[in-house]
Amino acid sequence: MTALIAAGAANMTQTPANKRWWQTRDGRALLWLLALTTLVVGAGIGLRDPWPADEPRFTLVARTMVETGDYLFPQRGSQLYSDKPPVFMWLQALFYQISGSWRLAFMLPSLLSALATVGLCFDLARRFYGVRVAKVAGLALLFTVHFTYMMKRAQIDPVVIALITASAYCFLREAMDPRARRFWFLGFFFAGVGVITKGVGVLGLLMPLSVWLAAKLSLPGHRYLAPDAQRAARAHAGIRWPLGMLVLLAAIGIWVVPMLWTVWREHTPEQLAYARDILLGQTAERYAKPKHHFQPPWYFVGVMLSMWLPLMLVLPWVVGAWRKARHVRRVKVLAPLLFALLVVLFFSLSPAKRDMYILPALPMLVLAFAPVLAVAERRVGYQRLLLGFVGLLALGSLLIGLAAYFGEPKLERSLIEARGPHASFVYLWILLIVLGTSMLGMLFGLRTLRVPYRAYAALTAFWLGISVVAMPVLDGSSSARELMEEVASKLGPDDQLATVAFKEQDLLQADRSIVDFGYKTPKDVQLARAIAWLKGAPKQRYVLANKQFVDHCVSATNLRHSTVANRRQMWLFGLDAIRDECVSAETPP
Repeated sequence: MTALIAAGAANMTQTPANKRWWQTRDGRALLWLLALTTLVVGAGIGLRDPWPADEPRFTLVARTMVETGDYLFPQRGSQLYSDKPPVFMWLQALFYQISGSWRLAFMLPSLLSALATVGLCFDLARRFYGVRVAKVAGLALLFTVHFTYMMKRAQIDPVVIALITASAYCFLREAMDPRARRFWFLGFFFAGVGVITKGVGVLGLLMPLSVWLAAKLSLPGHRYLAPDAQRAARAHAGIRWPLGMLVLLAAIGIWVVPMLWTVWREHTPEQLAYARDILLGQTAERYAKPKHHFQPPWYFVGVMLSMWLPLMLVLPWVVGAWRKARHVRRVKVLAPLLFALLVVLFFSLSPAKRDMYILPALPMLVLAFAPVLAVAERRVGYQRLLLGFVGLLALGSLLIGLAAYFGEPKLERSLIEARGPHASFVYLWILLIVLGTSMLGMLFGLRTLRVPYRAYAALTAFWLGISVVAMPVLDGSSSARELMEEVASKLGPDDQLATVAFKEQDLLQADRSIVDFGYKTPKDVQLARAIAWLKGAPKQRYVLANKQFVDHCVSATNLRHSTVANRRQMWLFGLDAIRDECVSAETPP
């Protein structure tokens, strides 16, 4: 263990004058890791549409940006969308302009975020411990189940994770050599861009605090990552924080300044409400007084022990190594570890918790665990745990597939009840059988490979199967494509369609423009406005709505169409299905 720590600086490969960086051992290792990341995370891109809960919302906002040309004020349907800043939607719109396909564009920011996060983690581990440990760290991060799953989703969190990791990376690089002051300011810049992606992007600024605490707790002689760091840091201590904060504000101002200028110039009530909510209601107020996702303070402990596998299998060796080895009291170990703990603590203090909130802590935790993990991978005990975890995943897939394919009707019936009657799941059962069999074959048949590589090969097969087969099979029901195709078949080419209590995927998949009555408008007000809209052209206008919001006003006997889609009973109806007492009711403003 101590040898790994001491070898870090010596193993930092300098590119020879007659070689390009990609021709070196370090460069080849990085390219191989990035290629594997592209395969695992990028598989399936272009084979499915956005899925709830969040993907359709962001894609709809990005599509509206492209259609309207308004990139300062994100819009969901007919109302402004003030829940999140626009950077993620900007990226989706940019990739659409490049690719011309929303099926490609909506996932590409997540893929690039995965590549950036894995690459930055690899580079820090390489500089700290050498290329062998760096490969171990990169693979551990890539195949942590929570990380892989999130990076294959088109949500804001992958981009935020990449930006927070980039900010932390820059601060650690500056701590390694404070004379490289550009990294100090880049750290603030990435934190600022993180803020206008999602408010918690500012958490990258926890790394300077972590480095300072690590220096206080470290052994004498190991308080900085470079011998002259203390002298260089003191030389610029008085001015670098104020200048860094100016860089942070400049990065935030990329969007906030033109947005506020437009609000001041045009002064519309909608824009004023948007600016007030996005700058106040969706930041500190949402953290301190959330409205949903309530969980106990210890919630994230369960998330890490369950979703951060197989990384967390190394914990017994981490505890054992850290109890005996003095290497722990070094900044290169303590700073990433303290950063991860501070991120988890920050989110634990809020009443609202979701599993993906703490993912920005994962890359730094992998970096802190990396030298122990490199040693544990050669221990029989850890190898058995790793084989057991992946083996259980493979065996579970095989048994579920066999049970469903050979006659367990409850599995398919439950899927049909939730997703609709038109989907066929036989390919899903065949996939699970093939996946389980092939994964077990890789784990116990590829004896020439080391156990970790067998496990990662099996996990690669698992994610490829899920991405290339399972997601396309489930896409029609999950994305609402089948629902909107059914709706289109019940309407004429000139018929008009409106929606009550809409879901973003409905608008995305529609074959025509859909009238909505405001996402945040109360459901009863939306229905009353929809009825008034139907009166304007009773023979050409129809409404699509979730049964639970309209059944008190709509007669089931006069429906144009009724179907189940993505756990919703959807009704398509015209004015003739509205009960008399609702037709005559006064329309709210």
